Amino acid sequence: SVFLYEGWEHVTPYVPESKLQRVPFHVKGFGTQLPFTSCSWNLIGLSFALSAYITWVAVVAGHDDADHDHDHDDTKRRRRPGGVGVSKWILRLGVLAFETVAPSALLVSAVTRYAIWPATLASDDGDTSGLSDFRTLLWHNANVILILAEVAFLGGQPVVPSHFATTPLFGCAYVAFSWLYRDAWSNNNQQQHGSQFLYHFFDTSTGPTVTIALFALLTILLLFYGILASAKGILDYYNNYNNYKGGRRLASHALFVLLVAGSVCRFRD
Repeated sequence: SVFLYEGWEHVTPYVPESKLQRVPFHVKGFGTQLPFTSCSWNLIGLSFALSAYITWVAVVAGHDDADHDHDHDDTKRRRRPGGVGVSKWILRLGVLAFETVAPSALLVSAVTRYAIWPATLASDDGDTSGLSDFRTLLWHNANVILILAEVAFLGGQPVVPSHFATTPLFGCAYVAFSWLYRDAWSNNNQQQHGSQFLYHFFDTSTGPTVTIALFALLTILLLFYGILASAKGILDYYNNYNNYKGGRRLASHALFVLLVAGSVCRFRD
């Protein structure tokens, strides 16, 4: 249970101009579900669960149609996804959950690789054990690989360009939460240590730096949304242009996954 999980000791690698104290604080229980990584991980799990449920209903409905191909009862026909079997809201939620979290998961991995990991290495102790343990590597990398596999190999979950506002809204909501929750991370030691943030680029004491960081994060987030939204079209065009089929088509999709995952994932110092 997440409420019984012992958690971990967190030390945020604040930049030198920060006015906050760099002190360890313990993240445990339900608090382990509050990092942006955990939120993204849980939401992608919800997305995959909904996709699995929708697929299961479609398969069951297909078997029913095969077994009763002469039965034109409207009740049977409506058991397909979108009918009585699966609510339209579940279908919409499945798509929106994936569109919202997929770019966010890529952002998590990219920020870990290019911002958090280097900042931790540059800190006084340079201890990256909290980033290189199995659980954290799974959080920061496995979700990206699963998302890219979904886009390139499996269901081809759509990322609709006109829905691009979903993922920035998710990110903005988390930033607001971080600012509201800043006095709770240090385990009721606010009088001694003051406010704390899980991520140094949310640190409001750095003045204009935090504004620049947030705009940079938003830009990268939208870039990842664009990559995922255009991935299927680009891959299809490339394969059709080169007349790739079978193994070559599979190889081009694998190359896409390797290039994107390789650019954002990190496994060691």
